[in-house]
Amino acid sequence: MKTTARELARRLRQARESARLRQEDVARQLGISRSAVVHIEAGRRGVSGLELERLAEIYGRDMSDFFAESYSAHDGVAAFFRLHPKLAGHEPAANALREAVTLGRAITGLERLLGLDRDLASIAHYAQPHPRGKWDAVRQGEAVADQERRRLGLGDQPLPDLVELLERQGVRSADCELPDGVSGLTLVDPALGALVLVNAGEVPNKRRFSYAHEYAHVLLDREKRGVMSRLEERRSLPEVRANAFAAAFLLPREGVLQFIRSLAKGMDSRERVELRAEFEDPVSRVEGRPSPGSQTLQIYDAALLAHHFGVSRVTAIYRMRNLRLIRQKDMERLLQQERDGAGSRVARLLGLAAPDATPADQGFRWRFLSLGIEALRREEISRAKLNELSRLIGMDASELEEILTACGLAQPTVDAVGPHH
Repeated sequence: MKTTARELARRLRQARESARLRQEDVARQLGISRSAVVHIEAGRRGVSGLELERLAEIYGRDMSDFFAESYSAHDGVAAFFRLHPKLAGHEPAANALREAVTLGRAITGLERLLGLDRDLASIAHYAQPHPRGKWDAVRQGEAVADQERRRLGLGDQPLPDLVELLERQGVRSADCELPDGVSGLTLVDPALGALVLVNAGEVPNKRRFSYAHEYAHVLLDREKRGVMSRLEERRSLPEVRANAFAAAFLLPREGVLQFIRSLAKGMDSRERVELRAEFEDPVSRVEGRPSPGSQTLQIYDAALLAHHFGVSRVTAIYRMRNLRLIRQKDMERLLQQERDGAGSRVARLLGLAAPDATPADQGFRWRFLSLGIEALRREEISRAKLNELSRLIGMDASELEEILTACGLAQPTVDAVGPHH
């Protein structure tokens, strides 16, 4: 059934209200007056194709939704805002979510055109009962982290780029500006799969932990559709479980133990050690006890462990405590040294380079563009459509044409004289 002008106006109004936007907000983003928006939603003013395209971006929807035979105002973004109304009032975060959803839907469409259909069913899911208490939440989180590492064949080594890993699992990921006290959010929507956003204001190692934390929500809390990780809720059992998953996923037990042993720390009381006599050769192997205090982990050990696994020193210290490598008083000592700045000074003196601060969604955007170029090459989309998609990632037509020329897909030139006979 054809969508009438009156029905289109009604759908546009419902989409705005579901996105928790005021008419003046939409008017400002469209570059028109508020009265023009009022007339559009009342069906008294026509809306151009460009305006419809922009409205779809603003509302985090696909433009085809406005003309579909069946229409629901309550899409994934609307559902998220209903669950977390405060986020709708934080304009930078709300806009970032809508932009990410628009990109997510676009890349999902490209994947389907290229036969790479990845829906929610393709993403791993671990059904777990609601934790009975804190220790049950920790146990569940650590157990699922171990299972997921085995499923992905990661062994006990440090993880590769976490955003790339999530993208390979079909989870869209990006950094964005979020309200203070919010480390990340997860949106699960049938139209785009799973989307994870983390706070761009955090340091790289903290963002890495947040990506692992939100991945736990994708794997364990999918039925919630939308989760926002807030500092004030860190003691809730789902958040405790997600934190336990992130720590175990980033710092696997056996990997940590092996690394600590390589530092001659955390050894059994009668560990076999190798000693080289000052004037003797070859190396002699003897049984020996470490000297008193030699097993006590120090701030430089925490710095090395954190650097090896790509996490913060605070995360490394807590993980050592959870694995019972240090006692409570040692953890408090190390955390106090970290607060006093000893950890950062040690890292600098040891030459431990700071992690790369490149925006984590850069790889996602380039994958999005490469899919678009491949769809153009296969003639699944037009050049105009690729230009439209490239604008979603901030690329203008001249930049795109330069890339297409380098790929051997330059714009065909028209002979001014006309065809030869």
